[in-house]
Amino acid sequence: MVAIKITPDMTVKDINMKHPVCQDVFRKYGMAGCGGQYGPPEPLEFFATAHNVNLEELIRDLENAASGIQVQIEKESAVTQGAIDEARLNKLYKLFVKAALIFTLTGGTLWGVISLTWIALTGSYSAPYYALTQAHAHMQTFGWVGLFIMGVAYYVIPKFKASSLRNSAVAYLSFILMTTGIVLRGIAQPLAHISVFGYLNVFSGAIEVVAVGCFGYLLVRTATESKQKYEFFEKFIYTSIVYFLLLALFNFFLTLNMFAANDNVVRQPYNAIFLHIMLIGFVTMMILGISMRVLPHFMGLKEPSVRMGNVAFYLLNAGIILNVIGLLTENFMLQSHLLVISYLLEFLGVIFFVTGLKIFAKPLTRLKIEGVDNAYMRFIKLSYLWFLFSFAMIFLGSYYQLKTLNEIPHFYAGAYRHALTVGFITTMIMGVAQRVLPVFNGTSLYSNKLMRLSFFLILFGNIARVAFQICTGFFGKWAFLLMGISGYVEFAALALFSYNIWKTLNYREPVSEVVPSDISGDSRVYDVLTQYPEFREIFVNFGFKKLSDPNFLKFIPKFVTLSMACKVEGGDLNKLVETLNVRLKQ
Repeated sequence: MVAIKITPDMTVKDINMKHPVCQDVFRKYGMAGCGGQYGPPEPLEFFATAHNVNLEELIRDLENAASGIQVQIEKESAVTQGAIDEARLNKLYKLFVKAALIFTLTGGTLWGVISLTWIALTGSYSAPYYALTQAHAHMQTFGWVGLFIMGVAYYVIPKFKASSLRNSAVAYLSFILMTTGIVLRGIAQPLAHISVFGYLNVFSGAIEVVAVGCFGYLLVRTATESKQKYEFFEKFIYTSIVYFLLLALFNFFLTLNMFAANDNVVRQPYNAIFLHIMLIGFVTMMILGISMRVLPHFMGLKEPSVRMGNVAFYLLNAGIILNVIGLLTENFMLQSHLLVISYLLEFLGVIFFVTGLKIFAKPLTRLKIEGVDNAYMRFIKLSYLWFLFSFAMIFLGSYYQLKTLNEIPHFYAGAYRHALTVGFITTMIMGVAQRVLPVFNGTSLYSNKLMRLSFFLILFGNIARVAFQICTGFFGKWAFLLMGISGYVEFAALALFSYNIWKTLNYREPVSEVVPSDISGDSRVYDVLTQYPEFREIFVNFGFKKLSDPNFLKFIPKFVTLSMACKVEGGDLNKLVETLNVRLKQ
């Protein structure tokens, strides 16, 4: 028996390639299923910190396993089955992300560009059909942002809590219901004043409630089954989920209200309330929670301030509640006072959060990881600049309303809303996606050049949109035309980003070679059956009944070894390996 030395600077991928038995150790610590067949090319120390795992204990178990010393893994069959379920979820998050990209490139951003062109040519913000505009907004909020958050949350929350997302069938159900609801809403709302489409509109809201309920149930179950201690960032994530559930119920109420009024538009103040809870309550809270958890590790930042994070949390939530009360108040003077206070609380919350996150402070270290272009950090820092800027605009707009007793001009409200939705939210999604999704898939980003190009396009496109939209209130036609052009620049940025992510997610690791007499308990079922499909009958005879389906190969997680599979199915590993090797020699 030879003692194997594992050091913190070794990558997870190198460890698993040299010592396949170590994969069981990573599963023991809830660190499996991330980074493809062998795990990500990240230093062990970085990976352990990101997963909140004790590095010394992890190295000790890895060294023992690599040296041939048995490592105690509780409930091995359950751990193995959990790893298989996790591989299914690996496919699930890709469905969510790809669906999100499709929605934003069609009824979301594309329709937004068409509407913006319509506005630019007519010089009127009221030119587009308002019901279509609201259907477009639903595709952007629930389709683009909502689906992306759901897919990533399904994947990362179990990692944060060293737990498992037990029921992948419910997660798939939430995907089917959510995408169906979004499509139906996009078709039905513009025609909801017609009876049959009114029913479809209500039905879309109902199934979205069920979809979000499934999402919330699975994540709450994941958190409650975890043995890890509670961390302060979690309050942002759990609050975000609560807001998402409330939004789904509120959205269903709005569809019922449209049906009862034989209408196809969500009227004020309900539309403003819905958008505020959606953007600040659900989306922003989730982004802030994930940011506190992963950005310090990914970007080498100083440890975030728990105190400032907590202050930001309570200020933001107080602002959201006061905002809803203000929008429901019919007295304009009282409403103006309540809104300016609510936006001031939220603006202060944003300042506390950004300061506590230390996103703009000098980093502790400059991380260099194989295959990772740190240009993604530009997106994240830019998004937090827009975060500060958009809330400053919102507060100043509410102060204007209070002082003049006039409603905020539409051109100004549209500008700060765009600064928040595209400047902060979309830019953040682009930055995080180009960092974490390649890791999830066990590869590098398809093209770093496309990432850099999309950054400059989203930067200049969003600046032009916000600036020229404000100018339309003062300079007229030329400002409208330039604002219209900005939409095409932003769409190009999202199209390049989507292509880059799609190609990244479609990458598949090459199958490792299997040579005669080389099959062992560490060999992967997928590798064996891909090169020798006729061996399927051997697996079926050893109790692998699911493989009797000729198409079941595509559902086999690529990292599942013969040893793991036998633990789940109860097969005799030694006899199976012996039989396969005899067949190979023949």
